[in-house]
Amino acid sequence: MSEGLTKAVFSPDENLIGLATSSGTVIVWKLNVTSRQKAEKLASSVSHRNRQVTSLCWDSVGLRLFSGDDKGRITITNSDSAKPSGLFKMQSEMVVDVDSSVVQMDFMEERLLISTMSRCYLCDPKKRLVFPIGSKPRDGAYGGCFLKKAASEKPAVFCARPGSRIWEANLMCQVLSTHQFKQLLATPPMPVVGQGREVTFLDRDGKHPSQSLSFPVLHPLGHHFLVTWNELGVYVFDPLQVDVVVWTNEIKDLLDVSISKSSLYCLYHDNIVRKYTLQTVARCAASLYHQGQLLHGSPGTIPSLRMTWKSLPHLLKTG
Repeated sequence: MSEGLTKAVFSPDENLIGLATSSGTVIVWKLNVTSRQKAEKLASSVSHRNRQVTSLCWDSVGLRLFSGDDKGRITITNSDSAKPSGLFKMQSEMVVDVDSSVVQMDFMEERLLISTMSRCYLCDPKKRLVFPIGSKPRDGAYGGCFLKKAASEKPAVFCARPGSRIWEANLMCQVLSTHQFKQLLATPPMPVVGQGREVTFLDRDGKHPSQSLSFPVLHPLGHHFLVTWNELGVYVFDPLQVDVVVWTNEIKDLLDVSISKSSLYCLYHDNIVRKYTLQTVARCAASLYHQGQLLHGSPGTIPSLRMTWKSLPHLLKTG
């Protein structure tokens, strides 16, 4: 491929990959990893030609790849358009044009969440209808995602707002509450623990400034939490309890992040990928013990972990 790649996203079953190129072309490849056959190009779209594709998102079954660009255009690339099941499908379909550049998209239960530079929308891709969430616009790159609080419940919609705030809305586009994290972030950063790392826990009882931040992306982490990152660090929130689970300034200068269950795969600007996993302090301590870290680490490691267990029950661990 002569063009540079700007975006990549795996399908839910990880057998397909959607790619966006520097010219705005969107391509779907079948990887055929399990069969050990040559990768197969399934579909391509030039609907975003000469535009910058800013977001890619699969539907729940890996049949439709949604792409959004810097002009606000949303399209679908059908991965099965060349198969008998997709006989009457076009490779690419127009969905909708929104007001500004697409920052992030998410899909759940036949709804596409679109976060732009000015607001969040819920879209019915089959009917090509789009509805704004809330009435107050914003200006800047803010993310949004779905999160199911319980398996039996409808998903909630979370939209980042200025000043370390996150809206919680329902599928009717009604804002139910505004979660305030500015004062909750008036805590020291937590260290990242792992084999070979010196761990220092700062005093959590002292005074620390509040943080008024922008959250350019939002993603589910595990079953209950939201994660975001910016140039200052990584932040994990509990939207149910409206609390900060953990934040750290030891993970920053990131180019991109991929989420899998409770792990973050972080791509740095030097093209190095590192894995970080959110764990309870108890599980983290057990893992470090088996690695010999608690036996050979600094004398303050064990009492610090005990203190953290009481005040903040989660840590980010490397590896």
